[in-house]
Amino acid sequence: MKIEAKLLREFIIKATADCTINELVIRTVPEGIKSMMRTPDNTTAIMARLTKNRINTFNPEFGVIAINNTTMFKNILGTFNGIISLDKQENVLRINGEGKYADVLLADESFIDVELKKELTNITFDNNFKLPAKIFNNAVTNSTLLKTEKITLEVKDKKFSIMSGEKNSNRITEEENVDFPNTKTVLSAVTFPVFRLLEGEVEVFMKDENYALQLINKTEDLTVKTIIAPIQEDEE
Repeated sequence: MKIEAKLLREFIIKATADCTINELVIRTVPEGIKSMMRTPDNTTAIMARLTKNRINTFNPEFGVIAINNTTMFKNILGTFNGIISLDKQENVLRINGEGKYADVLLADESFIDVELKKELTNITFDNNFKLPAKIFNNAVTNSTLLKTEKITLEVKDKKFSIMSGEKNSNRITEEENVDFPNTKTVLSAVTFPVFRLLEGEVEVFMKDENYALQLINKTEDLTVKTIIAPIQEDEE
């Protein structure tokens, strides 16, 4: 299989929330490559898909790439430029680039317990709205500035707000007009790696303060769906 090193590295970053998930299982499917992972604390699930249109030479029978150190794998890919070829021999993945190659020891997928075995079909949403990714990027910047770990998302009277900060403390809020019913959710710092990586336009799915938030971010042929659990009242 051949693919641009930069593109595969981007997939690794998006599929793991910039290596917040330290293990990764990539599977080839007829449409391209996909991964379905969750964070070790089970607060966030990330499902990423890259269509075969972006893969220079695609082999649907390539099978599984199981990685037990995503940071190292990301950094190894960062040393390559241009198109790389991937070849598997037993438990070794050889990455070939111009003038160099790397051998990466693959993990046994049966020992990686943060892979989702199937889609989260028990989580459903009625409708959604769209927002520029910048509003989520800014929320992380604002939270870092305020040294807070709480972000509140709320829709009230057709206006969406995303607030960094706590009640009775310093807060920064950004707003966008949306056509959506009133709702609210409170999230913790587990969202920061996800929010930082959002680009372009984001589809936002919300229900209520006790229900998960779902974000779908599409850039070219890469689609990342993220489901994030809210903070419950006894955790605030």
